[in-house]
Amino acid sequence: MVYQLKAYGSVAELLGAVSTEIELAQRHMQEVVNASNEIRKRSERAKRLQQAFLNGSKVPTPTASHGIRMGELDVVVNAGSDDQLLALDLMIHAQNERIVALQKIQDSLTKLQAKSPTELLNEISCLVI
Repeated sequence: MVYQLKAYGSVAELLGAVSTEIELAQRHMQEVVNASNEIRKRSERAKRLQQAFLNGSKVPTPTASHGIRMGELDVVVNAGSDDQLLALDLMIHAQNERIVALQKIQDSLTKLQAKSPTELLNEISCLVI
């Protein structure tokens, strides 16, 4: 994981950076959702074609994928569309959690920005005492 340390001159500047980050995350999530939908459509088409081609015969279909666990990393060899959809769904879930966390930060910063410096100092002094 990569961390960046940034300094902001004001709450408004920090709020702008968080808003930009939310927009980028939402755009990225939409791209992943679109890719997931496309793979899902292709997978359904392939399954229908396979069923029409086999037409009830007992020929086994090559849909199984093989996975290898390396520490905490799962490597899928010969990934099928179901494996790709699972990975994309996990990405969508993680991205959505990130967006929700950023939106909570944005809400807190908006409330913080609305307060005067005197109010902030009073709240801080109440917390310290």
